[in-house]
Amino acid sequence: RLWIAIGVRIRDARLARKWSVTQLAQKAGVSRAAAYLIEAGRPSSLEALVRVTNALKLRLDFELTDPRKKADPRRSLSA
Repeated sequence: RLWIAIGVRIRDARLARKWSVTQLAQKAGVSRAAAYLIEAGRPSSLEALVRVTNALKLRLDFELTDPRKKADPRRSLSA
């Protein structure tokens, strides 16, 4: 699901700029196939993903959590 969500955001950003997949790949310094696979929601290398997001001026932001640990209730409260 994560890769699909990333692919949708990248495709939306590319289309907003009116770039083709080929143009995105050239600007990012990745192959056309790599750019296409990322947009299609297929797992790719982190390096290719970072290059593509940088070319689109997007910020790649992840929060990694351990599902075995309970959430800190203080962190879920609004200030």
